[in-house]
Amino acid sequence: MADRPPALSTRILAVLPFALPVLGGVLGVAWVNATAHGSPVLGIAAGAVAGWILAAVVSRVLGGDQDTGLRRTKDAETERD
Repeated sequence: MADRPPALSTRILAVLPFALPVLGGVLGVAWVNATAHGSPVLGIAAGAVAGWILAAVVSRVLGGDQDTGLRRTKDAETERD
């Protein structure tokens, strides 16, 4: 039998750490282009870091830190066995 696809909330939590830093970088590019004296390096880097922090906070709030596959806990190991 085929496995069921993951729930939509699981998919969203999986995409957030990648999508929000990219969106932050794009917003940094827009900010640099909109201001006359903006530094491209600082604008893009600050936007990407802000997106990364926002992704971490949103993932934490929505409960994405239980079992992300990034760290193995004893409960997760026994659950997989």
